[in-house]
Amino acid sequence: MRAKTCVITIALVSASPLAAEDFPQIDVAPQCQRSAEGLEDADVAFEMCMQGQALSFGVLRSLWPSLPLDLRRECTAYGLAEGSYVALRVCIEQAIGPLKAPTL
Repeated sequence: MRAKTCVITIALVSASPLAAEDFPQIDVAPQCQRSAEGLEDADVAFEMCMQGQALSFGVLRSLWPSLPLDLRRECTAYGLAEGSYVALRVCIEQAIGPLKAPTL
């Protein structure tokens, strides 16, 4: 049940008309399902994957406007192809180093 909550939360937060430079909408559930397939505890693996996706989503969403536009465009294409906010974050981090969410 919690995995579905993560998917809904991610979809609601990012649901808006998007231009290429806006924050991308990525359906991460299929990627997490594929990564959990065949594992002994697939439900736990799926949940852990979704939690990792939600963490990357939060970090990326908070920093998105401050990232270079060309890097956002390039890495968005990669993240969409992989179906993963983690892949999108890794792409960006390979170019500019580790991302950290701003503290309040």
